[in-house]
Amino acid sequence: FKKKFLLLLYFFNCYVRGGFFIANASSFFYRVFIFNGTEQNLFMNPIIFQSFHLTFAFSQVMDATIKGLLVFERTVATGRVEQYEAQKSARGIYLMIVILFPLSVVYVTYRTADFNTPSCFAFFAPRNTEQSINILFIASFVFAVLSFIMLRLLILLNNKKLRIQNFRLTTRYQIRENLTCTRLVSSVLLTGLVVTIFFGSTMTILRSGKIQLFNDNR
Repeated sequence: FKKKFLLLLYFFNCYVRGGFFIANASSFFYRVFIFNGTEQNLFMNPIIFQSFHLTFAFSQVMDATIKGLLVFERTVATGRVEQYEAQKSARGIYLMIVILFPLSVVYVTYRTADFNTPSCFAFFAPRNTEQSINILFIASFVFAVLSFIMLRLLILLNNKKLRIQNFRLTTRYQIRENLTCTRLVSSVLLTGLVVTIFFGSTMTILRSGKIQLFNDNR
């Protein structure tokens, strides 16, 4: 049940983040549609910019946190295969970590942020946070890669257990279930890794492009 709970949180967070992507794109196209020649009309309202950006940042950190918990849960399930299913549910603890840790990271990262910076997209970094956000993004990317590698190693370990160890029938069933769930989580993390690479590359291209519209965090 722990893995199902974490996966539900992960997919819910993905849907919420996808909704913000759509809302941000719709907001930009609307501003382009009503553009009357004044550059200021293309920029987001500072309050809307702050709301969208902080929510998106919280969602991104939550995404990495859930991935970390999924790797931890799969590692414990592999190491304690005969006792794991009988353990008490830790959903309350997981939920507290998933909420409190991202809140702490977002607060530390954005405590000096200036959201009055002109911006066309909610995903661009506000003034005074560029370096912190770059570090956070790189750390999230490296963590996602390491998490994926860890899950692949767990799959190899479970396969090795099935071939070598002489477990009871119920234990072998749990190992096979671990394999199925770990493969699913591995596929989820790989998809998230591809999205992260695409998003980071897109933001880099936009911010380093020659179009004046995207220069200076606009």
